[in-house]
Amino acid sequence: MYNQNLGVVAAEAGDAVRLPRRPRHRSSAQPLGVCRRRAAYTSFHKREIETQTDMYAIVKTGGKQYRVERGQRLLVERLAVEEGADVALEPILFRSEEPVFDKAGLESVKVTAKVVAHVRGEKLRVFKFKPKRGYKRRTGHRQDLTQIEVTEIAQGKAKAAAKPAAAKPVAAKAAVEKPAAEKPAAAKAPAAKAKAPAAKAKEESSDGA
Repeated sequence: MYNQNLGVVAAEAGDAVRLPRRPRHRSSAQPLGVCRRRAAYTSFHKREIETQTDMYAIVKTGGKQYRVERGQRLLVERLAVEEGADVALEPILFRSEEPVFDKAGLESVKVTAKVVAHVRGEKLRVFKFKPKRGYKRRTGHRQDLTQIEVTEIAQGKAKAAAKPAAAKPVAAKAAVEKPAAEKPAAAKAPAAKAKAPAAKAKEESSDGA
């Protein structure tokens, strides 16, 4: 604040001169603190948008779903795999430039992780109490877990759908079966003609008798 009494040597001094008040210049620019906060806010959201477009996948293991990225370490339910071995995780969603969540598209997605160690979770205290019965039980539990590290998240080319080529063999079989069915009918015709003279001979013998 500007002190209006500044420059007055004494009230009785006749030669005392009041100093001119410094004019205030209000600029249209914003204060430095506001600019810094706005720059920090913009950079934070810019980083957030960039991380949202990174490649990640959602996998399912042990009845639970996890969002994983390459190089991430996480704890999952105990896996029956030795330490240091690789394990393939089941993807249910893949996100890179566009999300993939259909069954046909997920067949080309491969999520591989490496088993780092087999550990146990924190101990949980379980206390049971029944009033007026003197029933008190205290137990503990530690869940068996596996620590894994995601080593690869890749998407290959989708397999082309198989063309329906089964119609041609069926048509060929039908064409082969038709001549085979006509041949027995042609073979039976001479046998019927051979029986006709025999029947005529029997009639003549019966007339002569």
